[in-house]
Amino acid sequence: MQHLLIIFIALLITSNYALAQNNSVNSNSVNNNNSNNNKKRGFRPHPPVEYTRASLDKPVIIPNLPKYTGSLIYKSGVSYPKAINSGSYQMNFLSKDSVSEIYNWYKVVLSSGVWTIKAQRNDGMIKAEDSDQNSCIITINPIDKFTKGSKVIIFYSKAYKLH
Repeated sequence: MQHLLIIFIALLITSNYALAQNNSVNSNSVNNNNSNNNKKRGFRPHPPVEYTRASLDKPVIIPNLPKYTGSLIYKSGVSYPKAINSGSYQMNFLSKDSVSEIYNWYKVVLSSGVWTIKAQRNDGMIKAEDSDQNSCIITINPIDKFTKGSKVIIFYSKAYKLH
């Protein structure tokens, strides 16, 4: 009888140990599967510092870029204060003026002065660079097919200089 009790206890201990090992293996495989799934989905717990954005309460004055003389209402904007060049801004505006009016105005202004047009599309995009190699991209689009007016996005990026 005493031998049976010892054998029973030994079996009980062995089976509990095996069960504990099995649960440990299963939980590790679940953790590994979650880790693999996050990698597959491109999960990044934190974006790189240079992509950190900050909201702009008012538009930024871009050096040497004349202010549009027509109707332009500031809606929103962001800065990228941690960017490598620490001088990138995107500003969004609305205007009652047409895409072609705004496009033609910027085309003339950016052609005569410190800016040089590097690329342009007649559908409302101009990319220009100033004498310090700072860049500015201006896109102009209709608000929508039912509303008269335009959306204007100005993206400015300070040139990166090695020190």
